[in-house]
Amino acid sequence: MLFVGLLTFARNGFTQVDVTLHVIDAETGKPLKGIGLSVDAWDKNEGRQQPPPPGVVKIDRNRQIVTTDKEGNGVFHLYYQPALITLYIFSSDLRGCSSMRRFSIEEVLRSGVVAGYDDRPKWCGQLKAHATAKPGEVVIFDKKLTKWDRIRQEIP
Repeated sequence: MLFVGLLTFARNGFTQVDVTLHVIDAETGKPLKGIGLSVDAWDKNEGRQQPPPPGVVKIDRNRQIVTTDKEGNGVFHLYYQPALITLYIFSSDLRGCSSMRRFSIEEVLRSGVVAGYDDRPKWCGQLKAHATAKPGEVVIFDKKLTKWDRIRQEIP
């Protein structure tokens, strides 16, 4: 009986919501496939969580690596709870042209978000593509890092 009660509480306390991440080449408008995205859902502490008590293993289901498919889409399975307020998205496969990395979970779920493309570094070029986001979607315009870009990063 206690076991059934715990399952009921767990089911009511968390809801899984899928957030689609759509990555588009800023100049061509084509989808970027094979891009690895690190996605974190944060509460008001922005990822600075207290360590678990000794002997307790903390499993964080709201921290995932998502890879885009041939359509430039990746799906983040958000185990939503009211305390989570921010999505943080980072990729080492992209040049970092998008000026936004943090997104309001409420806004993403309600109307969708297109990441800003202002205050970008000069190597990103002009934004030539356009898109709109649907509820539950984050659209990111960026450029894929080339092998030459990666080599230049390593040179001091």
